[in-house]
Parts: sequence; structure tokens; C-alpha cells
Amino acid sequence: MPWPNAAHDVGYDLAAYTPVGLYGYQWQLDRAHFVLFDSRRNSVPRTEWVIAGLDWPQARQAGARRVWVHRALR
Repeated sequence: MPWPNAAHDVGYDLAAYTPVGLYGYQWQLDRAHFVLFDSRRNSVPRTEWVIAGLDWPQARQAGARRVWVHRALR
């Protein structure tokens, strides 16, 4: 499965917010549309891709699987 590009929405969990994460990922994926949500208050966005913390509480509910971890967070 390729990384998201022009036609994809990407969910971003504000509960795992870091300035580098939010703005860096948007810069690197400049053609993707980011759907901001907060897993502490909002339901899982209907996107194929979600950027969230390693402890994302809704991962199981969403049927998520980890495909990448930022080097600084390992």
C-alpha cells in the first residue's frame, strides 16, 4: 500500500500533537488533505491513513495497523 498522496485524506490525532509532527507531516505530504481530530473527544475519522501516537486508544476499534514509527519515538 503506497503512502498517501494527492487524492488521500490523512487523519491526524491532536492528542499526539507535536509541532514537528503536525506541520512537518503536512509539509512532506503537501498534496494530502489532513483531517484533524482529537482521540480524547472525537470519533475515528473515516480516512485510510491516520497519524497518531503509539498508544492511540481507538486503534483496535479502527482496525489499524502500524506501518511506520518516527525514529525519535522508538
